[in-house]
Parts: sequence; structure tokens; C-alpha cells
Amino acid sequence: MTSTSSPSDPLHGLNPEELLELVAQGLGERDTVPLVRSDLPSLEEVAQAFPDLEVEELIGRGGMSAVFRARQPRLNRVVALKVLPKSLAAIPGFAERFTREGQVLARLSHPHIVTVHDFGERDGFWFLIMEHVDGVNLRQAMRAGRFTPEQALEVIPAICDALQFAHGQGVLHRDIKPENLLLDAKGGIKIADFGIAKILGEEADGGMLLTQSGAKLGTAPYMAPEQIEKPASVDHRADIYSLGAVFYEMLTGELPLGRFAAPSELAGVGGGMDAVVFRALEKERARRQQSAEEFKTQVAGAGTGTVQGRPKAPRRLHSFWMIPAGVFLCALMWWLVERWTMTGSASLAKSAAAGGGGLPPMAIASATMLMGMLLFGLAVPLWLRGVPRNSFYGVRLLSTVNSDKRWFEVNAVFGKQLFWWSLAVIGAGIAGFYQLPRYQDAYPWAAITLTVVAVAAAVAATLWWMHQHPVNAAPRPRRRLASWGGQAVVAVVVAFFIKGFILEAYRMAGRNEAGVPQGSHWLASKLDTGFGRGDLIAFEHESGYPYIGRVVKREDKGLLLKRGGVAEEFFVDWDKVIGKLWFSHFTPDHMKP
Repeated sequence: MTSTSSPSDPLHGLNPEELLELVAQGLGERDTVPLVRSDLPSLEEVAQAFPDLEVEELIGRGGMSAVFRARQPRLNRVVALKVLPKSLAAIPGFAERFTREGQVLARLSHPHIVTVHDFGERDGFWFLIMEHVDGVNLRQAMRAGRFTPEQALEVIPAICDALQFAHGQGVLHRDIKPENLLLDAKGGIKIADFGIAKILGEEADGGMLLTQSGAKLGTAPYMAPEQIEKPASVDHRADIYSLGAVFYEMLTGELPLGRFAAPSELAGVGGGMDAVVFRALEKERARRQQSAEEFKTQVAGAGTGTVQGRPKAPRRLHSFWMIPAGVFLCALMWWLVERWTMTGSASLAKSAAAGGGGLPPMAIASATMLMGMLLFGLAVPLWLRGVPRNSFYGVRLLSTVNSDKRWFEVNAVFGKQLFWWSLAVIGAGIAGFYQLPRYQDAYPWAAITLTVVAVAAAVAATLWWMHQHPVNAAPRPRRRLASWGGQAVVAVVVAFFIKGFILEAYRMAGRNEAGVPQGSHWLASKLDTGFGRGDLIAFEHESGYPYIGRVVKREDKGLLLKRGGVAEEFFVDWDKVIGKLWFSHFTPDHMKP
């Protein structure tokens, strides 16, 4: 990602002095749930309880504590003194929660987590002495209205590093929100307030009452669904959900509530960022990123195309081609409706007259054609690189969701393969409308097989391409044998269907008709595209061998034929008609008339 940051601009365009001025009111009522004023200890009370500190001013207050700026003279260090009022300390559970925060923070030594210097109880006050962050929280920074996607992309990786470290120590924060993310004047960010953190493996500890109670701890707009529904079962993926909500708010200025818009619709980010955010906000935690490190990697991958605040879109084919693709599908649908309108009732009547209780042949052909059209409609947008990363449409293997580039490459390959196979399935569906009766029993199974093979072949070809083009590595040498083998399988499948239901070659054994030399090779169409007087027809003789004759007349149950040199006309049932001879494609010179 192109960044405008520099050592002299650690906040990437944010002005620390201006921010501090904008939020000079401190962490007031708009930031957290305030305590009752009578419960807040006065500056004098706190100063009297902590004679070794120079308590300077109240800098913030929350639902269960007050935070003072103080100075340690012996260390010449400014610190934050977090104090639990005496009135709350007497309530069962509050002191334990406060103690837990000190214990949890004390074991988390990380540059992006607020450091705890000391904690305990003094003169009825439970307290924490913490690192003082000279800056503002993320909520206050966002209220200044100065965050850009680039700035968000600089902040999120640091939070991910801190969460990954905490999770590695078995600590879940459970209340990631802008108020608990602190920006210092040097551009650094730190996670604060582990007051409701959960320590994995310590649920049996008698002192950790809040963890055992299963209370719904957290801040509603940022809480994962399982944190609300089953709070006792939460794991580190709840923090990933909360971070996804914070990230969405940083990008868009809105919370992801209800049916929320994609970040790309509201901010200068690409579709790849949509996929990262939507995945973090999945209701099912198994569908989210499985670690903070994975979240960081995907954010970095999705942000690699940004230049001057706008993402560089991956190469895509021109959207103009969506127009002819749509026209093609509409034409096919119109043809299908016309075909049913013209011949549907007649087909049903014939099926009923024949005593058939199943679907008419047209139904199988229609289903095959519709399946081909569906595959076509799915394939074209993928091939044209018009589908951004998402949670339900496309090749969603692990490596494809790591970056926009990989997503579009893999799905373009899959779309191209599926496109050509969809044309084969559509062709099979159209051919089904013209099947002669002798082939109609076998056609449904062949059509189903072809459709299954089409999807399987597209998937197999895509997986092979991914194997030959690994992530972050040079393409492997092309194996011609494997490539030719795959093409041979495709050719065999298509040739089998064509030979069985569309075309077949015949060699004339005898000199039966004028213009049909003995030994000549002909192509016969197995489709009922019309039979006119004089057309050459191949049919099955009583002996089981194919014979030829010329059409005299078409009848409902078959064809009236005549053979050369024989005056009598004879009738051939539809079940015996092989097909119409189209043309001779080969005749030996010595056999030509």
C-alpha cells in the first residue's frame, strides 16, 4: 500500500495538537457511561490516599472508575491513576473485576498494550497505576472527522499485533471499541481497559466471578453474536468480530448495524476490503478470520492497491461483454418459451397417448438447457473479473481470499472453463428438443452425465491451474502430458455425446441408391430437424444392419420410404429411424461412379 506517512508525520495527516484541542473536554459523558458525581472521589481525597504521587487532574471517568493524571516524583514519570470509588468497592464483584484488570494487564507486555506499573488497594480505594498515553482515544479522533482509509489501514495492523499477542497469552479482551483504543501524540496506538477480559483456562478460579457468571459483558454494537447469546462460550474470534466493527466504523463513519452497506460504497476502498470486513463480521465465528494475524494479513493484501486514497482496481475485461452475454441468455429464454408454446401441448398429448406417466422429452431438454444457462450466467461475470471477493459466490478457497489479485486470477480461470462447458450443456439441451424417439430413453442420463462432468471438469481445471500457479511463487513448468490428458478426457466426453445423440458416420456397404457410391462415408444427423421428400434416410433393417432409403412422406408414427430399383413403398417406425444422411465426407477414387 502506498502510504504518505513519515517519521515527521506519525499520525498520517492527523494533527495531534488540533485533536487534543477538539477533545479538550476529556472522556466526558459522550464517550462512556458516567458515574454518579457523588460517587467520584475528589482530587483531594485521591491525593490524600496516594501521598507518593502528585495527583494533577481528572482526565476521564467511566462506568466503574475514575482516571487521574499523576506524576511519580521519584521516577520523574507521568502516569495514569485509575481509581475505583469506595462505594463501588463495597459491592461484591467490583473489586474482583478491578483486580483482574491489573493481573491481566501485568502479564501483557507489548508496545501496543497499555502497561500496568502497579495495582492494589489503598485506604479503601482499589487502584491501577498505568502508563499515561498522551493523546486521545479513537472515538475522539474519529469525531474530528479526519480519518481516511490510509490512516485506518495504518492503525489496524498494530491492533492486530496486540490482539495476537494477548490471545497467545490466553487473554481475550471482549470489549474492543474505539473508546478503548488510544492514539498517542507520536501516532502510536494502544489497547486499554482489559477490565472484562477473559483468561482462557482459568474459568474455575473462584476469584473470577464475572467470567463464571456468564454475564453479557461488552458494548452492544461491537459485540459478537455469540458474546450476546452464549457469553460463556466466547473465544478469541469475538475480538476479531469487534475489531471488524471498529474497522468498518473507521472506514465509513457508521456502525455495521442491520443491512449495512459495503465499505466500498461509502469510502475509497476496493471490493477486496469489503470481503475482509464482511468476513470479520460473519455471524458464525467459524466463517471469520481464525486469528488476528490472519485478519492483519488480509487487510494488508486488500490494501495493496491503494494510491492517493483510491484503490487500483485489478485488471478486468470491459463490462461491454456483459451486454451480449445478457442478450444471448434472453434470446435462449425467448426460444425456450416459444418452443414450449408451439409444441409443448402436442408433446404432452403424445406422451399421454403412449401411456407414459413420466415427464415428456421436452421437460428433460428444458431442464438441461436451463442448467446450461445458469452455468453460463455464473461463469461470465467471473471470467470478466467483475465479482469482488465475497462470502458466497466464486472460488472461496483459502488462498483465493488473501488478496484481490489471487481472487480475480483464480475466478477468471474457473469462469472461463465454466463458460465453455456451459455452451456444451446448452447445446445438449437444444439437441434434446430434436431427439428422434429411438434416442429419447438414453438422452436424460446422457444429459445429466454431461452436466455433472461439465462442473467437475471446470473445478478440476481450476484446481490444476492453482497447483501450477502457487501463491507468491513462480509458475511451475507446464506438463504437456497432464495438459494433453485433460484435453483428451474432455474430447472423449464431448465426442461420446455427439456420436450418441447428434451425428454419426456411416460407410455404405452396397450400391443401393443413385448418388451413393459403394464404400463411401457419410455423416448422418440424429436430430429431427425435418424430413422432406427425397431426403436420404438411414434406418435399422430387420436384420439389424443399417439400410438407406429416400423419404416419400412423413407420417405421425414414422416415415414412408422407397429404395432405389424397388417400386414398392414401405413404412419405417420412428424407433427404427437412425437419422438423415447429410453429406458424403469421403469416397475412394476407385469407387466413384
